[in-house]
Amino acid sequence: MQRQFQAIPASLEQIALFLSEAGVVHPRVLLVVNELVTNAILHGKAKILKIVIQKQKESLKIIISDDGIKFDITQNIFSLPIQIQENGYGLYVIQNLVDKINYSRENNWNFNEFQFTENHE
Repeated sequence: MQRQFQAIPASLEQIALFLSEAGVVHPRVLLVVNELVTNAILHGKAKILKIVIQKQKESLKIIISDDGIKFDITQNIFSLPIQIQENGYGLYVIQNLVDKINYSRENNWNFNEFQFTENHE
């Protein structure tokens, strides 16, 4: 399944509905998608998001692409902030909840590919 969204705050609700319609309801997957979409919109200034869901027998692959500022999540290992704070946990959460992450940038678009190999539905 594939769908394109305009990157506006209301799109988070639309994305959640799309994932639900695709049968993707595991909290771990939903949290990762929410964090990445939020970062793309707030920090990457993305205007358009595309989400592709590929269900396979023993894994789930989600590709989220956006037209925002280049940011390669795979280039850094994120850790928990030393002091308790309100934000700064999203990238750490993403890296620790997925089984595999790939990033590429093509024609000014970010492509973030996440793979979940167990208990993903």
